This record gives sequence, C-alpha cells and structure tokens, in this order.
Amino acid sequence: MSGIVVVGGGPAGAAAVGALRAGGYDGKVTLVSAEQQLPYERPELSKEYLLDPLRQSAAPIYEADWYRERNIDTVLGERITDIGLPDRTLVAESGVRLSYDQLILAPGARARRTPGLAGERVHYVREFTDAHRLREALAGAQHPIVLGGGFIGSEVAGVLAVLGKRVTVVERRHSLMERVLGPTMGGVLTDVHRANGADVRTGRVIVATETTRDSVVVRTDRETVEGDLLIVGGGAEPNVGLADAAGIAVRGGILVDGRARTSAPGVFAAGDAVSIRHGLYGRHLRAEHRDWAFEMGRIAGANAAGGHDEFTEVPWYWSDQYEHSIQMAGEIDPAGPTVLRGSMDDLSFTLFAVEDGRVRGAISMNRPRDILAVRKLVFAEHRVTDDELSDLHFDLRRVLRAPAAI
Repeated sequence: MSGIVVVGGGPAGAAAVGALRAGGYDGKVTLVSAEQQLPYERPELSKEYLLDPLRQSAAPIYEADWYRERNIDTVLGERITDIGLPDRTLVAESGVRLSYDQLILAPGARARRTPGLAGERVHYVREFTDAHRLREALAGAQHPIVLGGGFIGSEVAGVLAVLGKRVTVVERRHSLMERVLGPTMGGVLTDVHRANGADVRTGRVIVATETTRDSVVVRTDRETVEGDLLIVGGGAEPNVGLADAAGIAVRGGILVDGRARTSAPGVFAAGDAVSIRHGLYGRHLRAEHRDWAFEMGRIAGANAAGGHDEFTEVPWYWSDQYEHSIQMAGEIDPAGPTVLRGSMDDLSFTLFAVEDGRVRGAISMNRPRDILAVRKLVFAEHRVTDDELSDLHFDLRRVLRAPAAI
C-alpha cells in the first residue's frame, strides 16, 4: 500500500498530516517539502525573526518528535516537479519518485518577483532562507528602501524603523495597506509609521530601479530615492503549476469543493494556493493567512482519512506593527459604510460592516476582543443596532446570547 502523500511544508501540510492520524488513518503518511526545515511559523519571518539576531531557525509548527510519534515520514529539500496522474507517482527534481494512493497538495504561494529586479542588494520575504538572508544584510545597511506598502512591506518597514534604520517606503496607493484597510484606516496606519520614523512616500509610481554593488536607486514619477538595500513587497502568487500541469481545475487558485477535494479523484488540496468553495458564503474564496491555511489542511487530512468535514472558517487576518495589533474578520469593504467603535485618535477602534442588522465583518486596531466576537457573529443568527456597536460599554457577547429578532 502506497499510502497518502502531502506535498507542501507550510501550515496546511502540517495540519493535514496531523488530521490524517487524528482521523484514524493508519497507513503510510509522507510529508514532502521543498524546504530544508520542518513546517514552521511563517508570520514571524517579517517581524520577530528579523529583530532577533540570535535566532537561527524559524519556530516549528510541530517539533520533530511530534512527527516521529505519529509515524509520519518527512522528506525535506525535495521539490516535486510532477504529481504523476494517473499513475499516482510523484517525481522530484532530484529524480526521487514516490507512489501514493491519495494525495494532498499544499504548495502554498511564492513571492511575486519583479522582472529584472534581482541581485545581492535585492530581497524578497517569503521563506525562511529569504528572512535569514535579509537579516544578515541588515547588519550592514543604513538606508533600506521598501517597495510596496501591503502586509509584508508594512511589517518589514516597521521592523526596520524599530532597528533604527533610515527606512523609506515607496507605495503607489495613497496609504499603507489601503487595499485591505481602506483609505481611512490605511491613513491612520501610515501616520503611525511616520510617527515611528519611517519615511513613507505614498501616491508614487515607480519608473525605474537600479542596483549597483554599493547602492540601490528607485526613480518614481516625483523623485529619486537612493539607498543601500531594497526589499520588494509585491505580494504573492499561488503555486498552481503542479495542479495545472496535471489537468486539475485551476481558476485563481487550485479549485476545491467544501471538503477540499480537487477535480481529480483522490487528490485534495489546501492552503494559500487553493480557492475553496465556502458553503456559508456560497462561492469560492482564496486567502493567504496562516490560520485559514491550517484549518483547510485539517479539513483535507480529515476527509482523506474518510471524514466528511466542511470548511466553514471565518476569514481572519492579523498584522502586528510596532506595538499595535491590526485584525480583520469576515468580509468588509473598508471604503463602504461602516460603524465606528472607539477612537482613531487614540489608536483603539473597530470598524464594523453591518447589513440589515447583522455584522458581516470588521477591522480593528488594538481591540482584539471585538474581533473575537465578530468571528463568532458572522455566521450566527443575530440582530444588532449601530448604536449598540458604537457603544464601548455594550458587550457584543450579548448579541450572541439574545434570541434573533423575527
């Protein structure tokens, strides 16, 4: 019996192998990763890892003993080039071949590369080796330039400011993280960065970039910025190549149903590369976040073991920048109508998206309890008024306990 192989060393892969054993599967389980490390916590790569010069590894999701105790084989440093449908034999770049009865694809996403933008002074942050290389380069850097003010760009810029670097952020939108936070909250975050010493230049269009042995130069439609290091925060792209080449349905991600099953029998998929049919939203969704990927991996593993679990995770994201915690839950159009709780001036507030008396989502800064409540409210029957949401003394848990209005 060939067993079940999981391809991918991120949180989805780790969750999948754990769920296989938790679901009672007693056959052979193999986890294959292109990286040399066991699955690790990626969110810290753009934050804590860069701040700690003594750290030499990322924090593992599970220690090596955890895999041994569950009789899970780990194959590290092997990049799969062909999933071998219909013969069910994986082929690695090194020539190694692995047969399987069922397959769980968890290939994750990769940093979006800018064509022609590479070299010793150019850095992307996605994997452990990226973060380690950047941290070493930062030791001798004085003026790093960050291209892009999304999640990664903003988090790295915050770390660089804390480290005392003269960091410049170049962003084409009018505020940091504007795509997800909207212009108002994005403007608040931009002000936070500037107050902490970051030189944030928004509304800039990059015309050209140049790198030499000693410097980097970024030319925008307004000015030229010179520095000694370049960090590119251009977002991520889902790794759908293996699935696409095998004829598995792909549309903006590897398509799976609510049980993480792909269009190929016996092949499941989970994680950042996957667009999953969400029964409670009634459509396919793809997200790039640790907990979303982990839960999807758990669903894939449980169902490959013979279960019938459905994916019902509430979209939830967080970003820690300086001493501030930014969280989002559910679905929210930050540029649309919202209800404010708290004070933007005090950097303690939540923006709720409400439709017909129901909370559909929220974005908060330094109000984690609000987001915890929203994660429970989104798919629960409830009714709440704008006045209740804006009232700092109103306990959102009361909405869950109260019977829904008819």
